Amino acid sequence: MDYTFERLGFYALDEGLLESALARPVTTGYGTPVYPSLAQAAAAQSESLAGLNFAAPA
Repeated sequence: MDYTFERLGFYALDEGLLESALARPVTTGYGTPVYPSLAQAAAAQSESLAGLNFAAPA
């Protein structure tokens, strides 16, 4: 099932990868945040989203 961004006109080919990328900034390890600052969390999420394959409908 494609994850549709109707407003932007894009879709991600793998919904699971998108959910994983969006969840990465709130990851914890042994009860402590992996990305303790807002800047680190934003960078991690940006890196994850940049690696996804998005496509525009033809």
